[in-house]
Amino acid sequence: MKRLFYLFTILIIGLTSNSLHAQWVQQINPLGTADSAMLGKVQFVSPTEGWISGSRGDFLHTTDGGSNWLVITPFPDDTIWSPSDAALSMSWVNQTHGWKINSIGPAFGISYGVVIHQTTDGGSTWQKKVLSTTEGDFAVQIQFVDINNGWLLVFNFTTQIATFLRTTDGGNNWSPFTGAGIFYFVDANNGWAFYGSGQNGAEPPYKILRTTDGGTDWTEQFSDNITGGYNAMYFS
Repeated sequence: MKRLFYLFTILIIGLTSNSLHAQWVQQINPLGTADSAMLGKVQFVSPTEGWISGSRGDFLHTTDGGSNWLVITPFPDDTIWSPSDAALSMSWVNQTHGWKINSIGPAFGISYGVVIHQTTDGGSTWQKKVLSTTEGDFAVQIQFVDINNGWLLVFNFTTQIATFLRTTDGGNNWSPFTGAGIFYFVDANNGWAFYGSGQNGAEPPYKILRTTDGGTDWTEQFSDNITGGYNAMYFS
């Protein structure tokens, strides 16, 4: 499965009072510079409040538009790590409801299951749900489109089998659905996915598929034999 390039520094856009063009200001990663301090997805839930997913099951949180970042570790005693693409491990639908999926284990490539961390009060408190205790299962992706409807992907290193699960009650219960690779949903029914051939889906042809029933059925929209593959998709 293709890896995304991680953010090693946090970039924010600042507008000067006497300039009409955007400027980028480099900030220091509060988690450090080690491989275990890699950052992934940046998601803002308001003009001033935002979150960044970390690769150790942690977050960076800002409430002042990115001027300052606070490290949030929901369960500091847990030995966990985030997916190979940390940008896929976190999903927020508003200022209060957020989820993060992590692998249980000491380091990337060593996993004894999958756990989900969830908040319903903006990160003040967190709940933990152990999704799998199967050796080799590692967390790949989680996405919610509202406080009820979400999807996730787990992949087993040993069996090379992907497991796709869906929830309609905010993550309390999960049931299998027919997945098709890395996905992106815009509502409870409409979504897209892409995947490749070969081991881990890392070889062409790469295909883009669409569903209109929440992932039960998929229709191929596009196929491409160009090497390199796809990393992510987004619809607004």
